[in-house]
Order: sequence, then C-alpha cells, then structure tokens
Amino acid sequence: MTKVSTTRTINAPADAVWASLDDYGDIADWNDNLAASRIMPGSAPTGLGAKRQCDLKADGSQYLRETITEYVPGRRLGLKIDDTTMPMKGATCLFEVRPKGPHKTELVFTMDFKPPMGPIGVLMLPMMKPMLRGKMAKALEGNARHVERAAA
Repeated sequence: MTKVSTTRTINAPADAVWASLDDYGDIADWNDNLAASRIMPGSAPTGLGAKRQCDLKADGSQYLRETITEYVPGRRLGLKIDDTTMPMKGATCLFEVRPKGPHKTELVFTMDFKPPMGPIGVLMLPMMKPMLRGKMAKALEGNARHVERAAA
C-alpha cells in the first residue's frame, strides 16, 4: 500500500469539525470533488459499518462506495473503499480531528491505496500521489470553508 496524507488547520472548534465528518451521508455538501453523496440503502446514518456512495460525476458513472471501519467520536473516522471506478485496487482513508485550541482544529486526511496494474501501477505512483494529495487538500479546503462559515 502507498500512503498519502494532507493536513489543514480550521478556525473552528473540534466538535464542529467532527460534526461535519459525522454527517456521513452529506460529505458532498463540503467536498468539492464530489457531485453527490448518500447513505446506502439499509445502512445506519453513521458509526461503525455505515455505508455511503460518493458520486464523482453527476450521472453516478464514477463513484466510491465506502464503509466506516473505525469510529472514535470526536477524534477518528476510518473508511474502507469497498468499490470504486477510480484506478486503484483497494484503499483505506482516515480522518483525524486534533484540537489545537478552543477555536482551532487540525484535520488530517490520510489515504493508503494499492495502485492497479501491478508493476505498471507502481511506475505510475509518482503521478498518482500528487494528484491524490491535491484532491485530498481540495476536500479539506472545502471542509474548512463549510465549518468556518457555520461557526461564524
């Protein structure tokens, strides 16, 4: 697996940042990489085992289907990508909420993924890692905007 991580400081309390993550089905409200998101039929809205689909395109032709695999309220939200149209053979994600003061929070987003196509995929890592890091940073930027606007 290959690890990519990015961090963003958000000018809002940690509980507000956590609330945005815990609103699991509505990640598309703040993640500008997504066209839509929703809880999967039969799933709980959040917590261990909760499942969602994130559409990368409005028609749903490109997507991620994820399950919460780690759930520490207020601190950590771990996900496994169960199915995706993205070029990867498997991935896990972790969001970590780190309070840095009463109105300042650090949000860390880490992804571990396995590239597709065996050795050819490994050769693509120098291109894939910066692209993924950029998408992850864009997601955290959207989260900061969303949470800071609500906290103002």
